[in-house]
Amino acid sequence: MNRRALARKAAGAKQAAPSSASPEPAGVENVSKKLELQLAAGDFYGALQMYKTLFMRFLKGDEPSAEQQEKAAALALEAALTLIKHDQNTAATEMANLMVSVFADFRQPVDDAHKQRIRQIDAAFLPKPQFSADLALFLKNAVKWSAVEGARKRGDPELQLLLARAYRSAGDFTHAMKHFLHAENPQELAEALFQWSTQGYPSESDLYLARAVLQLLSLENLRDANKVYEAYVAQCQGAGRPVDLPLFNYTRFLLLTLERDALPLFQMLQERYAPALARDSSLQSYLSVIGQKFYGLQPPRSGLSSLLEMFSGGMQ
Repeated sequence: MNRRALARKAAGAKQAAPSSASPEPAGVENVSKKLELQLAAGDFYGALQMYKTLFMRFLKGDEPSAEQQEKAAALALEAALTLIKHDQNTAATEMANLMVSVFADFRQPVDDAHKQRIRQIDAAFLPKPQFSADLALFLKNAVKWSAVEGARKRGDPELQLLLARAYRSAGDFTHAMKHFLHAENPQELAEALFQWSTQGYPSESDLYLARAVLQLLSLENLRDANKVYEAYVAQCQGAGRPVDLPLFNYTRFLLLTLERDALPLFQMLQERYAPALARDSSLQSYLSVIGQKFYGLQPPRSGLSSLLEMFSGGMQ
């Protein structure tokens, strides 16, 4: 069963009989009138059912036309925005996901027009941080669509950034960081990282930085790794937090080392800072990948499976 069929099932609609015709205008008009009455009466459950009925009517037939697809996507967008306005977050998310299902099922391009519709839903949710987890569910599907249909195999960076922000707003920093890694916004990554670090002990602030920098380096993103280091250290200094901790020093030396062909120094740093690196077993896994990417070292087989999610754009 393809995603459009799943969307129909989720919408509680029966499979439509094969047809290339557009839905009857009179039928659509009747449903639209009922929808207006339900919204006016505050019957949001009934309104959701009407929205889904209209959505399925617009996609009637085995091969809906481009016009039908556009009407369905536009309706889903309108429904999501209306339901968000009335604080119907679950229903709004369902309609938003149906919009993305049109993008995905009909192989629509990851262009500015499609992303603008996603931005509209994101913007409508932003004043309502209590619904950030719902927003994240929608944006996760949008990122998946962009990874399949777009030029970036880990998903569109702008959509990754919106998803990272939603997780951050929900207080889910673990998932936020997975998506900030692919958002190409090192300044905001550093800000979120610092915010997350304030939930731990000041003596652990270097550990937060080391994880993020090594993850970026595992993705061969030396540029953003340097920017995250600089921004994070500046925030720690501004807040009066210590920056003379072992992993601050190690991270700085590592970044300098990777700017040149210096394998012996890369290996020496690991030996010298082994006690500090042992504070988190994942650091050695990242370093194994970094050694492979930058110096052609053969990584050990064990410990690398945990990195698969990071390399897939945080979507596994």
